[in-house]
Amino acid sequence: MKITPCKNAEKPSLPPAKHVPTEPLVFQHLGGLFIPPIQEDLKSEISSWLEALHKDRAWLAEQCQVTPKTVDRWLMFYTTIPATRENRIRELMKKHPAPRQ
Repeated sequence: MKITPCKNAEKPSLPPAKHVPTEPLVFQHLGGLFIPPIQEDLKSEISSWLEALHKDRAWLAEQCQVTPKTVDRWLMFYTTIPATRENRIRELMKKHPAPRQ
């Protein structure tokens, strides 16, 4: 016996997918987006520091023993840099200070 679906049957609608963070943080729900209210200053500082040193994210990834994709994710606004890696980056920033202009 062949079963055919009814042409007029409504398809079940699913709610739109939302970004679900994998890290245990408290997130503020704002207009359907999850935005962590942390590390914006640090991420901006890291980006400026890399630019001043003429280094790229691949160099930082090598120094932190992670992939360049991981560094890309860290520097996006909705992910968190793990504490161990943040400490490593701060050590690098002290060891290789940005040149003064």
